[in-house]
Amino acid sequence: MKKFLAILLAAILLISSVSCSDYEPVESTPEESRVVITMSFGGEKYEIKYELYRALFLNNKSKVDGGDPSVWSGADKATYINKINELIISDAAKIFAAFYVSGTGAGFNVYSSKADNLVEEYVKESVEGSEEIPGFGTYEKYLAHLKSINLNYATQDLMFRYYIALEKISEFYGGTTEATTPDVEEMLDANIATPVDGVRKFYYSNDFKRVLYAYFHEKTEYFNKNETTPEAFREKLISAAEGGADAVKSIIGQSTATPAADIACGLFIPKNSFGNDLFDSISAAAFALSDGDVSEMITLNETGEANLDGIYFLYNIEKSEEDFEKYYSLIRIAYLDDVMGKNLHSHAATLKRSVEYTSDYSSINHSEISM
Repeated sequence: MKKFLAILLAAILLISSVSCSDYEPVESTPEESRVVITMSFGGEKYEIKYELYRALFLNNKSKVDGGDPSVWSGADKATYINKINELIISDAAKIFAAFYVSGTGAGFNVYSSKADNLVEEYVKESVEGSEEIPGFGTYEKYLAHLKSINLNYATQDLMFRYYIALEKISEFYGGTTEATTPDVEEMLDANIATPVDGVRKFYYSNDFKRVLYAYFHEKTEYFNKNETTPEAFREKLISAAEGGADAVKSIIGQSTATPAADIACGLFIPKNSFGNDLFDSISAAAFALSDGDVSEMITLNETGEANLDGIYFLYNIEKSEEDFEKYYSLIRIAYLDDVMGKNLHSHAATLKRSVEYTSDYSSINHSEISM
């Protein structure tokens, strides 16, 4: 889901009251509208239409076939289809779990008129741009871009509603006022309790990591200019790690494209974060580290964002009570993300167990799926 989720990370935009009549929704074809899989939870039924199945298939297929399209028509094609269906169903279940929790928990229906207005504004911003993001200039270019990332209008609409759901869940359960220290906890307006002892327990648990990261654009001049390699830079980080976090920060600050604020604070990563597929590989690498460890090189090249694609190295920071006090507000946000993530993952797991394939699914020829 990484490629077509990336465009949406910048799409939680400022809302205006301008009409979007110039950008009429594009109707799906009867083939695209076919329901191929259903899921259910809490009396609600959710449909995976062919257009969503196609998008998830095309954006996941390289993980399964390794770049060899012949496997989808080969003798062992059933094995590959089962593997990719696991990914497709998992991705779809996450979307529908967010819809369910948004509606029943946060009280926001993702198909309400308010949600419709938000989607219209996101389309408008995507075409025309704003101070926050550049636009595509014309509606035709916007639609062409959707096709290039394996989406049609309806699937992009669904993904916009997914991010609206995540935003509403976060606002409802997490509140909008941040605590700056454990002493001002009573100032919070949140529907998930965040007792200081609970946040502290989370901080010291295996469900939380704080890492520094060194980031390079993949085609950076740094390695050529310094006649070195990523592997040699990692060895440099490992040597610096013997002097602790400050020594690692110094190396990162001298050599990399890591933003200054992130050099100072690092990344705060909850194990059960939900909806941030973009950084799955970074999260997995972080949780594989022990205190003071430096990760192997991590490469992101499918984010859809030029300023995110590149090479990463992680350094795991040892936890301390001093840092807990200093970074309490950020740790609390990670705690809330973890609690909400566990809830959403639980619903998604139930949805996955309810899967039923329709008769229209049997007509899919996986070797011919394309835009």
